[in-house]
Amino acid sequence: MSPIATGDGHEVNNSFPTGYAAPGKRPFVISSWRGLRLLTAERKSVYKIAQIGADGIGPEVIEAGVRVVKAVAKRLGSFDVDFTELDWSSDRYKKTGSYVPDNYIEILKAHDAIL
Repeated sequence: MSPIATGDGHEVNNSFPTGYAAPGKRPFVISSWRGLRLLTAERKSVYKIAQIGADGIGPEVIEAGVRVVKAVAKRLGSFDVDFTELDWSSDRYKKTGSYVPDNYIEILKAHDAIL
């Protein structure tokens, strides 16, 4: 396969198949020049992540995970993340009588991942 320009004056050889993309996502190439690098087509993918900082895993643990994911996105520069904070906890249950809204499945399906 021919080398791929990284945009910073270097080229890498790609030994992985090109054009792979998750459903609804832009194709990307994985390369290993100075560590893992994701090279994307002309625009970045944005991954929607549902953030549920409830009782079993405390909000402080989820918040640390959010910081890590944001740091990875910034470091790689090949994707962005959009977090939606969902208040599905015991406090919500005490106030409403339900941990989650009736349409919780639809809400979660609108996201690429859940943290």
